[in-house]
Amino acid sequence: MSLLIVCPGRDPENWIETIRKKDSAIECYAYPEDHQKEDVEFALTWNHPRGIFK
Repeated sequence: MSLLIVCPGRDPENWIETIRKKDSAIECYAYPEDHQKEDVEFALTWNHPRGIFK
């Protein structure tokens, strides 16, 4: 499973660390980290920039 975390103006590292402790098989990406759209299965967002999911 893979997860994109989008929360502009906030540091997602604590969330990523906690998710990886629960399940190290979950691949986490932090926006705007470079990643392939095809690699993302789920997104956790807060106040995401308009149009990023097109």
